[in-house]
Formats: sequence, C-alpha cells, structure tokens
Amino acid sequence: MTLRVLHLGWKPIADLRALHALGAAVTCAAVPADLAAARESPWLHDVVPVADARSAEAVLAGLVRHGLDLSDFDVVSPANELEIIPASLLRTINDTPGIGYRTALGLRDKFVQKQLIRQAGLPVTDCTVVGSLDDVELPVGGKVVIKPLAGLATIDTHVVPDPVGLAALREDAALRNRLWLVEQFVEGRELHLDGVVRGGRLRALTVSRYLNNSITIKAGIEYASVLLHRVRHPELYERATELMVAALTALHYTDGVFHTEVFLQPAGSLVFSELGGRVGGGGIPGVFKNLLGVDLHQEWARSVMGLDSVIGEDGPAWPATGTAGWIHLKAAPGRVLVTPAVEEVLQQAGVVEAEVRLVVGEPTPDVTVHSAARAGCAVVIGEDETEVERRLLAVSRWFPAQVTVTSGAEED
Repeated sequence: MTLRVLHLGWKPIADLRALHALGAAVTCAAVPADLAAARESPWLHDVVPVADARSAEAVLAGLVRHGLDLSDFDVVSPANELEIIPASLLRTINDTPGIGYRTALGLRDKFVQKQLIRQAGLPVTDCTVVGSLDDVELPVGGKVVIKPLAGLATIDTHVVPDPVGLAALREDAALRNRLWLVEQFVEGRELHLDGVVRGGRLRALTVSRYLNNSITIKAGIEYASVLLHRVRHPELYERATELMVAALTALHYTDGVFHTEVFLQPAGSLVFSELGGRVGGGGIPGVFKNLLGVDLHQEWARSVMGLDSVIGEDGPAWPATGTAGWIHLKAAPGRVLVTPAVEEVLQQAGVVEAEVRLVVGEPTPDVTVHSAARAGCAVVIGEDETEVERRLLAVSRWFPAQVTVTSGAEED
C-alpha cells in the first residue's frame, strides 16, 4: 500500500525527492510564496495552500479548506527545523508514527536541549534565558553569545564581547524585548558531527572541522569545513561517538539524521553546543555522498517512512585515504550582470559538486547575515585535509572574480 505523507513546507526539495523516490504519495502544505513551484513539482501528489507551514493550526485549517483531514495521512513530516514541533503535534493528534512533541521540543528549544544534555552528565555550554536585553549580565572579563531560543543558521546570533557591544545591541528596538538564550562563550575549535541514528544506534558518524568557527561569518570569514578521516583521528572519533550516543539518548532521539556542533578543547575533550534533528546544511550531504556513498536525504526519508536504513550494521565503508570538504561561495555586493555556470565551478581542482544561486539582475546575497546565505557552494575532494582546505580556499578566491556586478553608482 502506498504510504501517504503530509509534508510541512516546501524546502529542502531534496527531502521531497527522496520521499517520492521511495514510493510515498506526498502532499505538501505550502505557503503562498511556494505554491507555484510546488504545483510544478513532479515529486508531489498534491499541494495544500496554508498560511503558515510552521503552525499546526494553519495546517489543519488548510487541510479542511482543501477537503482533506489528518486521517487521510499515514505520516506527517517536517520540511526543516522550524516545522519539527508542529509536525510532532499533528502526529499526536493523528496517532501516527514519528518523534513525539517532547523529543521535538528537545531538538528545537536550545535551553531545554542543554538542560537535558547537562542532566545526562555531558559537558555543555552554560546558559540562561532572559526576557529582555536589559537583563543580560556579562561575566567579569568575559563575553557571551546571545541567540534565539529556537533559531537556526546563526540568524540573530551575536557575540557580545564587552559592555560597549551589549549597549550597541540594546539600541536595536526590534531586538531589545524578546526572549533570548544567553550562553557562556566557549573557546576552542568548532567541529560539526553529522550522521544517522536508527533504533537508538549510530549507523553513521562523521567529524568535520570548520575552517573558522561559524560565528565568524558575521565578519565575512569563509564558511567551510573539512571532514576529518576516522583513520587519522581515532581518539577524536571515539570521544565523538561517546558524546553522540549519550546526547541522542538524553534527547530520546532514536531515529533520524542529525547535525551537531561541539567545541574541541586543548586537552582533547568535547563541549556540546547544540544538536539539530535534520540533514546538515551547505555541502554536508555532498561530502557524505562523495566520500561514504551515503545519501543523507534518503536516510532521513527512510526514517520518516519507517523503512530500514541502507547503511549496514558496521556503518558505511570509508576509503583508505582521501577526504572531502565544502565551502559557501560569495560575491561582491551589487546586482548580478555576469555569473559563472555550475559547469565552470566543477572544472576547478577537486570540485565534485557545485551550486550557483546567483541570478542575473538580482542582488548578490549578504553572506554575513546568517550561515545559510550564499552565492553558491562547492564540495571538494582531496588526498588529505591539507589538500582539501587548499582547494576550498582556491575555489572561494576564483568564484567572486568570475562574477560581475553593478557598482554603487550604477545602482543609483
């Protein structure tokens, strides 16, 4: 029997494609801005217009207007992090399989998440919740990170180094009176851990090193990472495995994919930062596919549909040598006049996957706003971490030189 899936939201399209490829009849609850694209999609059985795919109320109302009911579906799946909780609530109403609202809350609300992680005895960044920036207190001689309780992609995330920086942030009326998570600033190299968990057991795990800690994108620094080969870093992988097993257990997240960020301390220990129950962004899926032969979007779809993972009990086969990485590409500000084609990016040394988001006549994205903003992306392979990093930086220098944009005077 065909599995009927209600999918909240339109993107990422790769998830919809994976559900369809596995035989699901997918109905997409899409907001007005996405309706045209969704209705043209070959991967959808039906499209339901909704005011907000992140609202259980709006989705329920949209279904009724469309002549449907929750009982018409076997599975409710979220498009991304922001739809995880409403999807869990709709599952509860409909009594369909999938993660419950308590697990969903632990995956979304960073204070709840860190509280559960701390209760499990894992090292985690200290944090508190404030109702206004006026309530933020800086540690003596230290700095803090201020972020939304349930944000994503470093949106509205700020490092506050001193009282002057805090005063400047308080001047923004749009930010002043909101609930904020205030975290202790943790020194150390930022890593991201990505993988698959099924039945509470890790099926795949990779450890990658950001070239620069992700918060530095606010200063225009490259957003990129290199995968660390497990043969060259056995002790790090042992610690990462222990941390992930304990963290996933603490959050009761037993089936799905994950993207986790941690801080590597000088002595080699790992401090937990945050975990998302989703496929990692940027070129992470490309790294998995090209190095390990694992399709993370398909693994996500299989967990949603209750199908077995295609990854063996011993995990994916790693190559004896070689590794991979990814980098977000950027371009000078202005409206695009000329942009390189994807095929041109693929001709650069080591590039095996590429994306170009620039559109002639449209403005280039401001990559300092959040970590999902980019002009494009490249996935690179190489013999070792040094070669991959060199190739990543080479393509990041090459790309903006191929983009022609209007000058400020031409804009006027």
